[in-house]
Amino acid sequence: MLKTDNLIKRLFRLSLYTSLLLAVVSVTPFFSLQKELPASFYIFFIVSLYLTVFVIWQINILLVFLYDKYKVKHEWLWSRYVLSSILSVIVAGILVHGFHSIPMAEKIRIASDLTDAQQNDWYSTIFSTFFINLFVVFIQEVVLLREKKSKIELENARLKIENAEAINQQLKQHIHPHFLFNSMSVLKSLINKNPGLAEEYIIRLSDFLRVSISSSEANLVKLSDEYKLCLDFLEMQKIRFGSAIEFSFHIPEDKLSKGYVPGFSLQVLLENAIKHNILTEHSPLKVDVGCKNGWLSVTNNKQKKLSVEHSTKLGLANLSDRYRIISGNDIKVEETESEFKVFIKILSDESVDH
Repeated sequence: MLKTDNLIKRLFRLSLYTSLLLAVVSVTPFFSLQKELPASFYIFFIVSLYLTVFVIWQINILLVFLYDKYKVKHEWLWSRYVLSSILSVIVAGILVHGFHSIPMAEKIRIASDLTDAQQNDWYSTIFSTFFINLFVVFIQEVVLLREKKSKIELENARLKIENAEAINQQLKQHIHPHFLFNSMSVLKSLINKNPGLAEEYIIRLSDFLRVSISSSEANLVKLSDEYKLCLDFLEMQKIRFGSAIEFSFHIPEDKLSKGYVPGFSLQVLLENAIKHNILTEHSPLKVDVGCKNGWLSVTNNKQKKLSVEHSTKLGLANLSDRYRIISGNDIKVEETESEFKVFIKILSDESVDH
């Protein structure tokens, strides 16, 4: 269903312009006549034709409104064109008869030396009305088609955004089960071995979950919130692995306060680094989070495990998909024999559609 109110206003404004244009253009051939016609003839002709075309416009606009209001099926659309032609001819005939009955019209007829047959040529009136109506219907259909096209494009854009948000939420929802499963296993082990560390671990886990839940509905989160999330996550890993893991952050304060990133983007990279590498006290995993030229970098030394636990598909492909969905950007990966580095762009809240 079309947005009828706005459409009717547009068609009404269009009827004002095109009616005047058609009236002026139609009077032009009379200038080529050998005999001179009085100015009153041209004025009367333009006014009467303007009113006729304007009324034909209103007939067609009314039919569009009624067909849309009562949701007439598309296969019956031809009936609107038939009704339009019939009503236009009838109304135009009434208007022409009315114009001819005006005393001024008789004076113009005498001054212009037009015969009664010329003044009352009903075949010519029907013929010209039919083509005027055809012109009006054509212009109106162009407007209607553009309106329908705009509506379809807006609907497609809305569905695309909703689908992207649904995919993004689905990708994010995979994060929590995997992380919580590991956390509960670690906590169980700590309670038996070191209740003090278990208490600290619970505090960090509580902070982590509070931040993650508060940002779970947002496509983007403040970089400062993601930093807090990652800090809690790494402190939990520090409790778990001790000196087998080392980490550092080098992010300017202005970037932390003004920048945005997709939720859990940094956390996923940190988790992957831990999952895919060996951590020992003699060969600790070193993770560094830096910032340069508007990009965050997550770098770790490579100490690949011979076998990796079952993947939950939360790796780089997942993060890359989320970045493209949210912002249209992609991540960058650089790998050497000794280092693995991933770059993600710092976003602004205004640059992303919500």
